This record gives sequence, C-alpha cells and structure tokens, in this order.
Amino acid sequence: MNKIIKNILLIGLPVLAATFFFAACKKEITNPSQQLPTISAVFPSSATANTPVVIKGVNLKNVNRVQFGTRVATNFNPSSNTDSSVTVSVPDSMPLGETFIQVYLNDGAGYDAYKFTVLLTPPVPKINSVTPATGLPGDVVTIAGINFSLVRSVKFAGINAAFAPTADTNTEMKVTIPWNAIGGNQFITLTNLNGSDSIAFNVNLKPVVTSFSPTSVGAGDVVTVRGYRFNGASSVTLGAVSTVFNVLNDSTLTFTVPAGALSGNLTIVTPNGTGVSGSAVTVLVAGIAFPIWDEGLSANWNGWIGGGWGGASPAYDQSNTSPVKTGVKSLRINYSGQWGVPFQLGGATISLAAYTTLKISIYGGPGTTGKRVNIGFNSQDGKTIDLVEGAWTDFTIPLSDISSATTLTDLWIKEYSGISGVADYTIYVDDWGLN
Repeated sequence: MNKIIKNILLIGLPVLAATFFFAACKKEITNPSQQLPTISAVFPSSATANTPVVIKGVNLKNVNRVQFGTRVATNFNPSSNTDSSVTVSVPDSMPLGETFIQVYLNDGAGYDAYKFTVLLTPPVPKINSVTPATGLPGDVVTIAGINFSLVRSVKFAGINAAFAPTADTNTEMKVTIPWNAIGGNQFITLTNLNGSDSIAFNVNLKPVVTSFSPTSVGAGDVVTVRGYRFNGASSVTLGAVSTVFNVLNDSTLTFTVPAGALSGNLTIVTPNGTGVSGSAVTVLVAGIAFPIWDEGLSANWNGWIGGGWGGASPAYDQSNTSPVKTGVKSLRINYSGQWGVPFQLGGATISLAAYTTLKISIYGGPGTTGKRVNIGFNSQDGKTIDLVEGAWTDFTIPLSDISSATTLTDLWIKEYSGISGVADYTIYVDDWGLN
C-alpha cells in the first residue's frame, strides 16, 4: 500500500508542477482587452481637397494614421489628437464621390471607418505666363492661364491693378500696371473666391518723356519737357551734350539748350533708371530760320515724303550716317539716268512770305565732278547748281532764282547734268531750310 502511494506521488508531483508552470506562463502573455477607436461623427461629412475635417468619437488619442479610401493623409499630426477628436485635411487629387475615412492605432491592430464624400474643388486661377515680363506703370500686360473668368482681384505687390472682367476670357487677361506700383522684382497675384495664384514680374520706374516744346530750338532756348517720374533727376542731355535743367515736379522739367548742341534725343537719368525721348529735339542750324532737313525731315514740312523716278536702289536713305555736315545723319540720294527725281517732298502748305532764300549743304559723291542738280518748287524746275565732289558745299539761293511762288507745296532736287546715259552717282544733303 505504501509503495503504491509513493509511486502515485512520484508521478503526480511533476504533473502538478507543470500545471502550475503553464498556468503562470498563460497569465504572463494575456493582454487586457483593446480600447479600439470608434468614430461617431465627421464634420463636415463632405468637403473639397485641403479642407480641414474633424473626426469625433472615443479612444482616438493613440490614432497615428488616417486614410481617405486608400490615400494616407500626409498632413495629419497625431500629437494634436485628443481622446475624442482628430483633425485632418482632405488630401489633394482624391477621386470625387463617396469613400471612407479610416483611423488606425499605433500597432495597426484596431481601426474604425466612417463614410465621407469628396467634393469637386472650385476653380482657382492658374497663371502660365505674363507678357512682357517687365513694364512701366500704365503699360498693359497680358496674363495667360486658366480659370480667369471668376477673378475679382489683380494686384502688383499688393497694389490693386485695373482690369476689365467683361473684356477678358477664361484663359487671358489684359491688366494695366498701377501708376503707384512699387518698382523692381515682385509678383502679380490673381484672386477669386476659391483661391489665388502668382507670377514673377518686374516694374520699371525709369522716367518717360511724353512731349517737349518747342520742338525746334536754338542755343540758349528753354525747353519744357513733360512725362513721368522726373523727381530725383541727376542729368539731362540733348544728344550727347549735358544741359542745365530744373525739375518743376514729377511730370515737368525744363532745360536750356547749350551752345554747340546738335539735334538729338533727350536722355533723363534718375535713381530709378534712364529714359530717352522717342523723337529728337531739332536744334536749328546757324543761318536757318525754317529747317526742312536737319537730323531728318523736320516737322515744319507738313506734307508727304516719297520717291519719284530715276533713282538707283535704294532711291534715297534718310538715315545715312556718313558723310554728315552736322549732327549724326544726312540724306542720301542715289541718281540713275538723266533728269531723275528719286527724292520728292509734296503736299505741303508753307507760306514763303517771311523768307527770301533757301539754304542747302550738298556733298558730291564719287563721280559727281561735272554733274549738276536743279532745286525746284511746286513741280517746276528752278535753280541749277554744280556739284563739288568729295566735299560739303553750302549753297544760299535767293527764292526768286527758284520760283515766284508765294506758297511752297512741292520741293525736289532733280538730276540736271544734261548728259545722255549719265552714270549713276550719289549726293548727300544736310542743313536744308529757308531764311
């Protein structure tokens, strides 16, 4: 009997020890029940891309990933979670329509989902280009892109610009640079109710000359210049000669024509840049009261300019730069054949009552020795003069030697050598006018 009990104990004790061991191990690996996240509501339940969405529920503190359908919300910040609230924004480029917002715990073991609708994103202006990329205040620029039909605001560095929505299209806008624009590199910004877009631009604040008077002057005369942004001017030059000047206000200055100045454009320098007039001031040549040609055809000639006949190609050149008598340009006339008039002035109404002579300087090109030209008024031959090859010659001709007309309408310089088959030749004309 004792032997049987002893055997039972020998068998039972190890079994009992193993039972206690496994029971202890089982208790060691048992986890408490998971506190799963639960979504009770989403506000709003439908929204466009980039709209903030608040997820309400319980056990949300440890949510570390949020998905919209299969798209992970990359702008989600778990550190801002509370146990009852998570905030996240709708990702870009989501498919439109119904999907599910899903929240996940740290270890991915628990999640919950809630129905959500992705809405169409309203159109936002998108700029592709601006032409030109730099401009002056008052200039009109063209902006190209898409979604312009709802644009309500155009700004240059925060300053409102004028535009005409009814005249623009959905892909192109014409915008005027504000007169009070800030100079330098900046951005043009288009805005509608749904958003905005910008593009780089440069506003040039250089001075601009719009007019000057008088347009024909002599040494010592005072010229009034009008335009924009003259304040701070450091220099004013006429052609290549510096002048004495006075800035009256931002849009008006005066200067005195210096002795020795020739006809030329005005150049005004300010801290914001350099502006050059679009036309030249005509400085009257000594001895010419009514210039017809100086650095080009004078505005005194109120008719037309054109070619005639008997001219080589080109018949004439108004921008010839060598040789010149004064200034930087002379008139070149190319003759071909006898009695040619390749350069004509016509259609004018100029009274000759105040004048008695015509002054003209002519340079004879190669082969002009023995050649002659005729100065004629109103389509009639007048005074014949002999050319001097290789030199400037000044001619002062009494009007009575040319014509008895009291009004000058047409003016020509006609080939008048009287040589049959005369060879082509060229003359240059400068400092041409009436006294």
